Amino acid sequence: MPKRASVASPTAPGNPRRALATFADRWRPRYSPAVLETFKRMWLWWQGVAQGILWAQNAAIMTIAYFVGVGPVAIGFKLTGHKLLDRAPPAAGTATFWVARSGQPQTMDEAARQF
Repeated sequence: MPKRASVASPTAPGNPRRALATFADRWRPRYSPAVLETFKRMWLWWQGVAQGILWAQNAAIMTIAYFVGVGPVAIGFKLTGHKLLDRAPPAAGTATFWVARSGQPQTMDEAARQF
């Protein structure tokens, strides 16, 4: 029985992909460090440009979403006369909105059902 090539090595003899691997190694582009540095600077420049574009796009989308989502609700409340905050004066005889509590300590049952 012939020995089989290791699957881990694409350049091992007997591997059917050996020709493809050696072709790819032969024609793989090899760049000088100066060219790689240029590509790196171009990539970093593009990241800055893309980040600026995304920032502007995000601001525009959020502005549109705010006016489309909040605007109709605000107009609806205005037209129906519904007040979101009850700003009526406090109850007669009180000067504050705070509710006076009794000085009695709560039992465990009362504390469990606060509302």
